[in-house]
Amino acid sequence: MSGEKDEVLASHFSHKMSVPDPGRLPPIVPRLTNSTIKEVILGTDERTFVGRVSRMWNIFNTCIPNIREINTQGVKMAAHKWRGMQPTPLTLVT
Repeated sequence: MSGEKDEVLASHFSHKMSVPDPGRLPPIVPRLTNSTIKEVILGTDERTFVGRVSRMWNIFNTCIPNIREINTQGVKMAAHKWRGMQPTPLTLVT
């Protein structure tokens, strides 16, 4: 399908599927690009979450020495078992 047809169909369906609201713009269909993300700005809540998950991953990673050799399902099972051995609620000492 050509790019023009894609845009026509996207425009048609976005108008059909949206409720007119004078204060809102119509939905924009995402496009693939070759650009890269140079900076990500996170709010306080996101930074706290990302930091906590990073610390938890690092602790888990040190407990399972051969983590790089395990497949995805094996890592999930090991993480579930490891998490079950941790105190609840999980508190991380930094």
